[in-house]
Amino acid sequence: MGSTIELRKDDIVPGEFNFDLMWRVVGKVEDDAIAVEIGMHPKTVQRARKGVIGEDFIANSLTALGKHQHLLTMCNLEPSFEKVFHIVPVGGA
Repeated sequence: MGSTIELRKDDIVPGEFNFDLMWRVVGKVEDDAIAVEIGMHPKTVQRARKGVIGEDFIANSLTALGKHQHLLTMCNLEPSFEKVFHIVPVGGA
């Protein structure tokens, strides 16, 4: 079982634009479809959107998106931590 930590002030969250865009490019629009692709429960995806994010979610998301790198590259997208997730400095954006 992986660790899950609730971060202060949503320190790391899925990037509002790139996270969803990359999943749409690979044909996964709903949280349920994303959850299947990353091997996690849909509620985990919903929690991550709210800032409750774990290392397994990050790793599984990057691994799953990496499997579609050829398609994402054609769309000028890069499935890397910096491009998929957004870091919000403590104290606000």
